[in-house]
Amino acid sequence: MTKKKIIIWLIVVIIIAGISWSFFGKKSQAEYTTEAVKRGDLVQTVSEVGSVKAAKELNLNFNSVGKLNKILVKVGDLVIKDQILAELDYSSLLIKQREAQSSLDVARATLNKLLAGATASDIAVYSSQVNQAKSSYAAALTDKDKAEKTLNESVNQAQKKVNDLNAVNNVYKQAVDNNRNYLLNAIEAKIFAANNALDYVSRIINDSTFSDSFSVKNSVYEVSTNNNYDQASTLKITANNGLNQAKIETSDANLATAEESSLNYLNKTIQTLNSCFSALESSIVSSSLSQTQLDTFKSNINTHLSTINTAVSAIQTADYNYQNSLTNWSDAKTTAQNSLDSALVAREQQLATAQARISAAKEAWDVAQQQLNKIKAPTRTEDLDLARAQVSQAMSNLDLTKQQINDNKILAPINGRIANINYEIGEQVSGTKPMITLLTENNFEVEVDISESDISKIKLNDPVALTFDAFGENRKFNAALYFVDPASTIISDVIYYKVKIRFTDDISTLSDIKSGMTVNAVITTNKKENVLIIPGRAVIDKNGAGKFVKILTDVKKNTVVEVPVAIGMSGNDGLVEVLSGDIKEGDKIVTFTKAAK
Repeated sequence: MTKKKIIIWLIVVIIIAGISWSFFGKKSQAEYTTEAVKRGDLVQTVSEVGSVKAAKELNLNFNSVGKLNKILVKVGDLVIKDQILAELDYSSLLIKQREAQSSLDVARATLNKLLAGATASDIAVYSSQVNQAKSSYAAALTDKDKAEKTLNESVNQAQKKVNDLNAVNNVYKQAVDNNRNYLLNAIEAKIFAANNALDYVSRIINDSTFSDSFSVKNSVYEVSTNNNYDQASTLKITANNGLNQAKIETSDANLATAEESSLNYLNKTIQTLNSCFSALESSIVSSSLSQTQLDTFKSNINTHLSTINTAVSAIQTADYNYQNSLTNWSDAKTTAQNSLDSALVAREQQLATAQARISAAKEAWDVAQQQLNKIKAPTRTEDLDLARAQVSQAMSNLDLTKQQINDNKILAPINGRIANINYEIGEQVSGTKPMITLLTENNFEVEVDISESDISKIKLNDPVALTFDAFGENRKFNAALYFVDPASTIISDVIYYKVKIRFTDDISTLSDIKSGMTVNAVITTNKKENVLIIPGRAVIDKNGAGKFVKILTDVKKNTVVEVPVAIGMSGNDGLVEVLSGDIKEGDKIVTFTKAAK
């Protein structure tokens, strides 16, 4: 092949490669489906299927619970449509309405101020607020210092009381020591008394001069006396050892041991004396034991018995006083410690509260300074949009309060006669039974079950368009919603609320309507005129970052920008209201994006 042919073939290959790259190598652009932003009327409706019911009696109730304040009719009265029949006490709602109206006035004033721009007097006012917030912050610091000093003093006093009660010498410990010493002295004295009694018994049972007369009637008592005497002698040693140990080492355990051993000794001494007395009772008079001697022995034994019984009571009383003084000291220490703990907690809480006030005051100062800086700066579009949104929000709050007031009233939905009134003024109306029963002039009404997701949109007197399966879609009837059942109904595991709808057309047009007919009800729940409208599917909700829409700004270059927006009411056909954002009528909003290949 010649050199010329090779060059020609190379040129052809290059041309073919270029054409192939232009057709197959170049990526296509993304395709956007758009809709233009429109200004118009936005309507929100709820559509459900219901049925015609005979409505000879209407059970009327409030849409809220509360105390009945007024009954403006009586049984038998003829009433006309929209006549007020009864009212709950809604005085708090009237205050709320004034507050909502004030908030609306403030929002409107703020908007007007932004539109007019800051004045010298505005700047002066905000400067004054900055100074006031600064002063409040300084006052909060001062208040905390004062509170800290006062609280520390309270804690110190409570701690001192605790320390005083734990000190070596205090009135409670002195009382404990005195009562302990008294108990030891009582134990020692009563052991001594028992020793004397036991010695006296010893002289009797060991006196051989009248052994042939002692307990001869019943020798059991002599044996019992000897046994009790031997046991008492053993307990005597234990009691003395316990007493000596309690004197040497002053502990509660040693004191309790000394008391227990002394009482055991005393009680056994009493048993010994009783046995000896019984033995004397069983003794006989003889030449070695005269009647006078026998009587003297018994009298002395009784005296010792009385002494030892009194000794037992004396020890028990001394122990009670000692234990009571211990309890008093413990209670005093517990009370003092509780007071200290309370003072510490109070200090912590009140200082935390004071610090919170300081933080709040500092934050208020910062906010006031920021507001001053803000009004000095030129008004931004975002601020105007926010102010307009706040006006709209305040209007909604006012409308909501008015609706809540209306919910505390019962209005006659149609002309009729009062058949029954179930409550009296001052009673709490709960909705468990109807407030008023009304006999209606119109014999028909429509009942519709509204789902839980839509019931919040519904309000009394909403207009309703009705069509009947029996008459076709071309014949329409006008109606209005007049009753919402506060109790729910569960149908197939879904929560519904029953509403009632009255016809507003002339009764002559309702002659062919029959009870039980199926009705298609379209309830108009809200309507706004002359607002910016976009498809709801165009709104992108970025979690935590707000809502956005995409605008196709350049069709030729296929340029798209994201714009933050605030969305208002949702209407029919998937349309939503735009409250604020850098968006205007005619903008092309992206509703669908086909990705580039």
